[in-house]
Amino acid sequence: MRTDNEIGDDPLEPGQIWTISEGGTDFDDNAGIYRIEVNEDPGSGVKILNNPALAAFKESLRYAEQNLCARAQQLIGDRDPRSHEFTVQLRAFDAAKKGSKLGVAALISMCSSILKKSVKGGLIVVGEINLGGSIEPISNAVNIAELAVEKGASTC
Repeated sequence: MRTDNEIGDDPLEPGQIWTISEGGTDFDDNAGIYRIEVNEDPGSGVKILNNPALAAFKESLRYAEQNLCARAQQLIGDRDPRSHEFTVQLRAFDAAKKGSKLGVAALISMCSSILKKSVKGGLIVVGEINLGGSIEPISNAVNIAELAVEKGASTC
C-alpha cells in the first residue's frame, strides 16, 4: 500500500502534482521532491498557504500564473483564469526546502485545478518556465531522473 508521501501509479486529485526542484545555484539547496496542491474558487489571484512563503517558489508561481493568463486559450480553452482564485500549498518531502524552479509544475497544477482533471499517475514534472513562456534548461537531468525513480515515479 502506498503512503501519502510516495509517488504511485494512481492519479492524484485535480490540482495536485509531484515535482522535483533541481535545486538552486547555491550549495545550500539540493534537488528535492515536492507536491504542489492547488484549489481554485471564484475570485482572482493566487494565495500561498505556506507561511512564510518561500521566495523562490513565489517567483516560480508568479511566472506560472502570468503564463496561464497569457496563454489561457491554448491551455484551458474558454475558461478565464482571472476569474479564479488559486490557493496553493507546497509540501516538501525531503531535505530540499527552497522550492526553486517549480514553474512548469505550478502551471500544470493550476490548469489541472481549473479543468478538474487529474494528471497521469506516476508523473513527476520538472522545470522552470520564464515570463516569456520558455522552459529553462535543466542542469543536472541524470540526478533528477535518478531521484524520481528512487521516489517511485514512472513518468518524467
